[in-house]
Amino acid sequence: MLLIMEIQVTIVFLVTRQDQKHQRMMIMMDLMKILQDGAQEAKRGKLEQLMKDITNYHTSPVEAAEIAQQAQVPYLLLNHIAPPLPLPGLVDAFLKGTAEVFKGKIQVAKDGDLLSLPAGKKSIDVSHRF
Repeated sequence: MLLIMEIQVTIVFLVTRQDQKHQRMMIMMDLMKILQDGAQEAKRGKLEQLMKDITNYHTSPVEAAEIAQQAQVPYLLLNHIAPPLPLPGLVDAFLKGTAEVFKGKIQVAKDGDLLSLPAGKKSIDVSHRF
């Protein structure tokens, strides 16, 4: 079984588990507000609306990991990162906290990733096209 989730960028601070979700949401909202204000200042109405919309319908990496763990899937592919991670080195920070809640493999999708689910097998074959 392959679980694909849409997620949003979340910056995580070290806080107690109880406060973690609230803290992530507040930071994400601040980031989206900065991006929204920049789009408004640049008179880019569609981008401004997009920054507003992101906060309403995306799942954080930890929330996606929790769902994957509950679904008992072995592999979680995160795609449609919005806004996108600007540097590959941010993947570890982006995934912070996911290993504590999900015991399977987690991958952040990149352009050119190809996943195959061979018939009759339980394996997921991952390759990169470019």
